[in-house]
Amino acid sequence: MAHGWENKAEATTLPVPGRFYIVGGIKVGEGLSHMAAAAYGNGKRWREIWKPNKKIARSSDPNRSFWTGDVVWIPGDYIEEKETEELREDVAEELPDADANGIQLIIDGVLVTVVSGQVLVTFDTAADGWVATVPWNPDLEAQRRLFNPYGYQSAECYVGGKLLCRGWLYRISPSFGPDGRTLRLEGWSLTADLVDSTIRPPYERNKVTLQKRAEELCTGIGIGVVWEAGDDPPFDRVTATEGQTILDHLGDLANQRGVQLSCTSQGDLLFHKAAADAPVDAFIEGSPPLMEGKCTFDGRTRFASYTARGQSPGKTTAQATANDSAVPAHRILSFTADESAGSDMQKAADWRRAKAFGESMILEVPVNSWYDRDGNLWTPGTTIAVMAPSLFLEKGFDFLVTKVEFNLSEEGADGVVTLTPPQVYTGEELPDPWYEAADGEEVAT
Repeated sequence: MAHGWENKAEATTLPVPGRFYIVGGIKVGEGLSHMAAAAYGNGKRWREIWKPNKKIARSSDPNRSFWTGDVVWIPGDYIEEKETEELREDVAEELPDADANGIQLIIDGVLVTVVSGQVLVTFDTAADGWVATVPWNPDLEAQRRLFNPYGYQSAECYVGGKLLCRGWLYRISPSFGPDGRTLRLEGWSLTADLVDSTIRPPYERNKVTLQKRAEELCTGIGIGVVWEAGDDPPFDRVTATEGQTILDHLGDLANQRGVQLSCTSQGDLLFHKAAADAPVDAFIEGSPPLMEGKCTFDGRTRFASYTARGQSPGKTTAQATANDSAVPAHRILSFTADESAGSDMQKAADWRRAKAFGESMILEVPVNSWYDRDGNLWTPGTTIAVMAPSLFLEKGFDFLVTKVEFNLSEEGADGVVTLTPPQVYTGEELPDPWYEAADGEEVAT
């Protein structure tokens, strides 16, 4: 047998590449990252141990998969000569000769035909995802093995031959009926683990930067961190709560700094900020692609004042307030920002105000092509100028692309581009053309 299963009786009490290992030799309650660190010197390589042992795992959680006394196979160390930062090899960013209007899906290294599907990429959420309907014949053993439920197969999703999402196949939905058999697959980027996984102790850290905090929480579960957000001064204190997810915790910290969380096409967690770039395209009502559209102006997302409150050990409670003059005075919002102090506290209040304003006006534009006027895929983070009198935008307004849906169906390829005011992310003053201040009144934006 390939892994020498007949020699299971010769298991070792320490993780050794190419040998069976009796769990518990390092510590009670150890996870796969501990085994990988002991076997290969790098906890990020835990998936190499998970893959050949997942069928005997007691849980789908890699950190609780095996109990003390279980015997697992530790694969040989085939990349020991590589540097740490090179251990997780990137997959190809592009597929040559791919259909420009097709979705390409690679499951465990196998290119799968996609009949229909949807791919979602975003600017300000940490996980991207996709759904796809693929041909399904359960009588074919190769298909049954490839789509085995709870297999946590690796998955790379391409649109027009460009990699948009690298992660795992999480959901498999087979069905049958008078019209035949179908198989619906759903996958997410590697960073989806941050959305689902809770933080482990210790819950409090002092004098730590956001990047360092992210690396502490992400490295142990095999997710890289890419920092493109500029200066990163340390917080006085960061505090998480038991049961809080990793993403919720990092998102709270990022919001206080006006930093956005997203993910790279390779599945790394990305910290970045928006740039006030020139528009890459213009949407004008009545001209393609703006033949239809809808916008929501939601006044309930805005408040007259936003007060950030926080208290550090041994210090007086600090607070800072940002005002929005367009909103009635009885709409008040207070929130905690324990990690901030001084000017950071004011910045936290300002960012909360800007974010609320931006979320009150979101524009969705159906597009009949996946590509802009320059032939590039619609990309989150780019700027679009919009002029649409029917949507109260007769004077024109520059929006940031914050979400793109790529849809594939029998009718062809189309999508939806979601737009948000860029000032929400740049920290600049956000114009309010729908509010006229009273004489002598200063408009707070």
